[in-house]
Amino acid sequence: MALWKYFQRNRLTSTMGILLVAAATALFWFGQLQSPAGSQNLKTKNSSSAAPPIIRDEHLFNITAEDKSLQQYIKLASEHNVTTSSLRAVITILAYKPREKKLKHCLQKLYANFNNQFGYPVILFHEADFQPYLAAVRSTGFNPLLNLSSIFFQQVDMSVPSSYIAEFGQPPKKGCGAKNSIGYRSMCRFQAKLIYEEPMMRHFDYQLRLDDDSVLEKPISFDLFAALRDARCSYGYVQTILDSCAHNTFQVAADYMRMRAISPTFFDRLKRNEVFFNNFEVSSLKVWRSQQYRDFLEHVDSLGGFYTHRWGDAPIKTLALSMIVPETEICKFNNVTYKHHGLNNKRLKTEFLH
Repeated sequence: MALWKYFQRNRLTSTMGILLVAAATALFWFGQLQSPAGSQNLKTKNSSSAAPPIIRDEHLFNITAEDKSLQQYIKLASEHNVTTSSLRAVITILAYKPREKKLKHCLQKLYANFNNQFGYPVILFHEADFQPYLAAVRSTGFNPLLNLSSIFFQQVDMSVPSSYIAEFGQPPKKGCGAKNSIGYRSMCRFQAKLIYEEPMMRHFDYQLRLDDDSVLEKPISFDLFAALRDARCSYGYVQTILDSCAHNTFQVAADYMRMRAISPTFFDRLKRNEVFFNNFEVSSLKVWRSQQYRDFLEHVDSLGGFYTHRWGDAPIKTLALSMIVPETEICKFNNVTYKHHGLNNKRLKTEFLH
């Protein structure tokens, strides 16, 4: 109104007055959208929820047909009460072409002993050569109530990154232990870092990570994700092992914390080279999305850790947890029986801390 009286008082033409009013209105709303108050509201909203996903090429990635199907499943599962809680949770597995039979057995046991009851979506990450097996694998997770499978696929690139080659050259052919192939080292880097940057992971706050040969041997009658949340834990495991290839990772972590002046949560109580056997782990994704974890992984990458030294994802993630997660938020599942590489967790020593 004040602008309009000004136009009248100065006898501006009506056409010019209308144009100026429109311009002033546009500038006003643009200022509101860009205002610090708007940014503060967005920040406040984020700070009260889980850490936001970190997605590679966030503004460039295309929503795939699998991603759209996943979103449809999440919507229908909620509408039909397929899952027993409102948790945004997912089960992830990295699949390999030569191991499709092991994967089939893993999925059969997963659904028979847990997921037929709880109906959480399963994302299988795989390389291009796994394409011929997708249809057969998908049928394992078919849900007759929704007329839709709960298994979804995402192709990934497991080659050595060009940034590593530019700095370090080709990785050494031999590494620590029997599992020292380049493919295995790429797997470790993917499970520790890249998986949390995958676009499909943005839909979730909790994750159960399994390997393609992790076998749930007995029925699990309770919701793993709800149990983790209700116990106010950020990380759940079932057993630990001594990792002979962890060797200098503990020293790397100690040097990093000293360099960054980090006061760890329970690093000083770790048994050297004993790590979470993380081919079964239930976790809150806010841990892996945190800036503290991302900074540590960037440091590990800068040392060529996964490819040059064959550092596994188990010691790296164990050490990171001991830096940033309170010990009270680490939970052990005593009532889950599973097998990996022929090792049954009920036959292994699982006490972790001193």
